[in-house]
Order: sequence, then structure tokens, then C-alpha cells
Amino acid sequence: MPVKLLPPVIMSYHKIEKPRPSPNRSHETALADRYPKLPELKHGNDAKRAKELNKLIKDAESGLVRILKVGFFLECLAEDLPHGMLGPWVESHCNREWRTVRRWKQVAAGVGEALGITLKQRLEYKLHEVLALPLKKVPAELLAVREKIDAEIAGKSYRQLFLELKQVDDEGKPKLGRRKGEGGATKEQRANAEELERQERITEKTLKAEEIANWLTEMSDDKGLGEINGTPELALLDKAMETARGYIKHHGGGK
Repeated sequence: MPVKLLPPVIMSYHKIEKPRPSPNRSHETALADRYPKLPELKHGNDAKRAKELNKLIKDAESGLVRILKVGFFLECLAEDLPHGMLGPWVESHCNREWRTVRRWKQVAAGVGEALGITLKQRLEYKLHEVLALPLKKVPAELLAVREKIDAEIAGKSYRQLFLELKQVDDEGKPKLGRRKGEGGATKEQRANAEELERQERITEKTLKAEEIANWLTEMSDDKGLGEINGTPELALLDKAMETARGYIKHHGGGK
């Protein structure tokens, strides 16, 4: 008679399972060294807010509107923390590199300033919530603000907007598009076009590298890549990582 195997006792396993060593343990150790006392929001709910921010960050990987939602939400969080503590809060509570999401906050602030929406107004309006609503559900008093933002970013990529916001008006404020009365590119601007395109490519590749690195870190466990173990796709990913690793090692690695 064939031996009948018992199915794995999944529930018991999960009850007695001990936490696996985190793949980000070195990151956590570094955080403990850098921030002996973790910053906390004045109004509490740090874990809930961190979860909300992490969700917005993941959404931001697929669209400019989502990047702006992250940026505007970061402005609200900054208001709830001591000055200069937003970066440490993000790194300690969300396990994210501040350098990555800081750019999104800068872009959101730049869009707001360029459209004449002050920081005080952005905090009052909670623009991350306004952008999350379907247009028909936006409160009437905020509809004009929402439409202004939608019109300004329509058809633009993140990198296009990022480069546009490097411009400033005569008062030193961020501006979008050309100044009134400006014509086409000058001879000097045309001469710098090649360098501008290079910087644009670098920005795009840097963002993609950070996105891939974050995804790999998040997926490197049994519940992530483990679920596609043995598939051709995972083998292809392994080969691609080996190729990239060889290039990085040969050229001195990242800084």
C-alpha cells in the first residue's frame, strides 16, 4: 500500500516560526548608530504613518501624480516633526533611503511654488489627498487647485518636470516653462543641450537603479522571489544580476 504523506501543517509553522534575520540588518544597525533616539511624530501613529508613506512610495514608481502625492505627504509629515528630522524619520520608520524620496518632496514643493500655491496652503489643502481623489469627488473649493496641477503635469514625465523646475523666475522662485517674452533657445543653450540630455539620462538611470535595488531587497525572501524559485524568469534575473555585478565590480562599484 502506498504511503500517504501528510500535508504540511502551515498554521502551526507560522505560529512557532521565529523571525528570520532581516536582509536589511546592516541598514538597521547603521540607523541605530546614526540615530540613537529615533524621531517620533508629535501626534503619534508613527507605524501607521510609515505604512501609509511606504504605500505611496510604492505607488510613486508608476507615475508622476503618485510622485507628487508622496511629495505633498512628506511636507505634511515634516510639519509634524522638529526641523530637519524628516529624513531621519523616513529612514528609521520606513526603512527607505531619504535621498530617494527627498527628490520627490522637492519636485512637489517646486510644482506648488511655481503654481502659486504656498506651503501654508499646501498643508491646509492636504494635496496628497486631493490628488488621490477622482476629479468628480474633489471638493468644490479645491477643484481649481486640482485642475491647475493636472493641467501643468499633463503629458510630462518625472524627468521632464524635474529639469523644468531647475529654472527660476526673476525672484528666485521655481517656474515651469519659459518666462514671458522669451523666445527659443539661445546659442549657449543649444551648446549645452548635449550635456543636459546626458544629465537627464543619468537622472533616469539613477531612479531606475534605486527602484530595482529597493525591489530586490524587498523580494529577497521566501515570500518574494521564493515563490518563483525554479522558473526560467528567476534564472534570467540571476544571470542579469551576475552580469551587472561583474560590470560594477570591474569598474570600481558605486560610490
